[in-house]
Amino acid sequence: AWPSELLNLLLNTHPHGDHCQSAAVQALVHSGTEIITVQECADQLSSVTNTIVVVDPGEIVEVSGVEVQVVPAYNLASDAHLKSSGWVGFVVQLDDARFYHSGDTSHIPAMSTLENIDVAFVTVRETYMMSGAEAVQAAEAIGPQVIIPVHWQNAERSHIDHLVASAPDTTDVRVLEYTSD
Repeated sequence: AWPSELLNLLLNTHPHGDHCQSAAVQALVHSGTEIITVQECADQLSSVTNTIVVVDPGEIVEVSGVEVQVVPAYNLASDAHLKSSGWVGFVVQLDDARFYHSGDTSHIPAMSTLENIDVAFVTVRETYMMSGAEAVQAAEAIGPQVIIPVHWQNAERSHIDHLVASAPDTTDVRVLEYTSD
């Protein structure tokens, strides 16, 4: 774990309990932390801090000296994350590097509009997010140098293995392994 005083910017994609929990956010933030999120999360987190920037898909904001592009995130095959909800992912520009976090989403057309992504964090969980095949399509559409699957569980390892085996040759797949140490 890192000291909370290092966390000056917290990005939150949507209000589901595994993403937006007041107690967890309270443990991470300090008086200088700014949160970028959608209105539903802002409503939940208003007791934690009043330094919340509410965003919608399509916006570009600069917070704490960091440029953040807000992009849509939604499901095509499930009602878990509806497009009409206005939930989001983020592209963050840090110095000369661009990082994309997909949020909970399927492979969606908006991904093909993302440019110059160095590292892409994509959510992999079939039905509610991307399958391994969709993650490969996302890698092809985004063209990142590195792609890191996130939000997956061991039962979905076959999707991760498919991404590793089938990602474009120009994309390095990095699988973060959970350890309890």
